[in-house]
Amino acid sequence: MCPYAGKSKILFGSKSKALRFIAWNAEEITASHGYCPTRAYYCSGCGGWHVTSKEKYRSSRWELSHSIFEPDPLCRITAGIACMQQMLYNGEYAHCYAALQKTTGIYLNLPEKVRNDKQGKESKRMLLSIAERLSMEMATEAA
Repeated sequence: MCPYAGKSKILFGSKSKALRFIAWNAEEITASHGYCPTRAYYCSGCGGWHVTSKEKYRSSRWELSHSIFEPDPLCRITAGIACMQQMLYNGEYAHCYAALQKTTGIYLNLPEKVRNDKQGKESKRMLLSIAERLSMEMATEAA
């Protein structure tokens, strides 16, 4: 059982293994269920990969929109980082870019003392890492 999905899901250790499962089992799954998984997605709940027949995964955007109600700015940043990681894994680059701008704004509005403490520095490191990864993914997609 995946704690994030709240239901039984097959856990794959990598995206390639999940996609291979779809390729190897598509006919059999379609014959028995009438539909077949079409894509793999990363699950931050269990730290693995699942397959789905749904076109888009909306949970990461929902979580981000609800994380703005968290009163502690560092908690909002942490929630935003988790959502952006999910968006990157799911290829939702435009949404990730918008989330990065909002989350970076929250970070920049933190008092300097908070930005320089351990959690503040880790938040900055993660935001920079996401920005770098997003930049590479968007450049690859444009090419």
